[in-house]
Amino acid sequence: MVDLIGLLHPEALPSLDVTVWCDVDLNTAAERGMARDQRLGRDHESLWRDVWLPNEIDFAERFGPRASATILIDASSSAVASSGDRRYEAGRTV
Repeated sequence: MVDLIGLLHPEALPSLDVTVWCDVDLNTAAERGMARDQRLGRDHESLWRDVWLPNEIDFAERFGPRASATILIDASSSAVASSGDRRYEAGRTV
């Protein structure tokens, strides 16, 4: 199962075998999400701006989810993928 930041809540962590954090600044993540939604014909700009971004900032400040991750991936480039125990960033194994 893959979820977003909220899955790294302290109450959920004991039930998770592996946690993955994709490092990308919040503005880039929001731009990518809004672009994806636009491609899918969804008008969620106000949801991103008024709900998602404030919630992400609050959650990160309260729970520090990055520190809970067992795997860190640099997702700042647009070409990121993983396979098994190997991680890829822009075409090279990390």
